[in-house]
Amino acid sequence: MNISELYDWYNGKRNTTLSEDNFSSMLMMFPSVLVANADGDFDALEKQNLSASCYGLEAEPWITSELYSELCYLASTTDAEMHKNLFACIKSESKSNEEAKLIITDLMIQMAKSSDGISEEESSKINEIKSILEY
Repeated sequence: MNISELYDWYNGKRNTTLSEDNFSSMLMMFPSVLVANADGDFDALEKQNLSASCYGLEAEPWITSELYSELCYLASTTDAEMHKNLFACIKSESKSNEEAKLIITDLMIQMAKSSDGISEEESSKINEIKSILEY
């Protein structure tokens, strides 16, 4: 599934007002929110880090708010089909894009560091995600 197909599928499920470009940015941030929630506590510092990251992507407050909201949803959803489709698209789109791989990896590490350093659970989740994405 490419980004356009995933965007259409996701909007059918979540009915967002994000543009495809904003959705693409959200997709790159998705692994980092899973890392933030790896220990079962998506805490205030991690949420603040996520909020700052969203704010840096878009000047429009409503888009920033929707990005943040969707990423918080993705951090906690147990929808296996959602995760499978998101990871399949990220894997496909970043397969030959070293810059995307570096950005996604860096976002995961920065999110893990944002609250008391990288925990064992967060480190394990980073390694699991890197394995899924074949990084």
